[in-house]
Amino acid sequence: MRKQNHFQIVMVLFLLDIVEGHGQEEDHSITYSNKKSRQIGSYKVKVKAPKAGHGSYTLTYTIKPPKVTGVKLRSPKSRQMEVSYAKKSGVVYYQIRYRVKGTSSWRKTTAKGTYKLLKNLKAGKSYQVEVRAFKKVSGVTYYGDWSTAKTFTVKK
Repeated sequence: MRKQNHFQIVMVLFLLDIVEGHGQEEDHSITYSNKKSRQIGSYKVKVKAPKAGHGSYTLTYTIKPPKVTGVKLRSPKSRQMEVSYAKKSGVVYYQIRYRVKGTSSWRKTTAKGTYKLLKNLKAGKSYQVEVRAFKKVSGVTYYGDWSTAKTFTVKK
């Protein structure tokens, strides 16, 4: 589970303790909706605090794929760019977006694995490239954050 999600749960417990003055661990319980609740997807956690007189609270949290790092660009041939990046745990698919530097519209493509060859680019132009990981779980697609933009000039 990511630190942010754990922090939200701890804060609820902390607030319950402050409101009622309880500090004993048996005053509350935490139940996760799924044993795989540390993998990419959306999950619910139920916090019960019956002794504090608050009943129970259900929190929903989402774990998204990690941000892609290690993006490397090179131009093996004229009008081509090779994009490679570090593999992320639990992810197979990546989305790559690229544009001529200074323009506003992005072109997107997907890749299975940690490598993609972009073809038919404008020779001698500088391109900005960003990559993010994504995973489809039970029909819902979860996207990670875009990587830091890299700029590269394609061979003439």
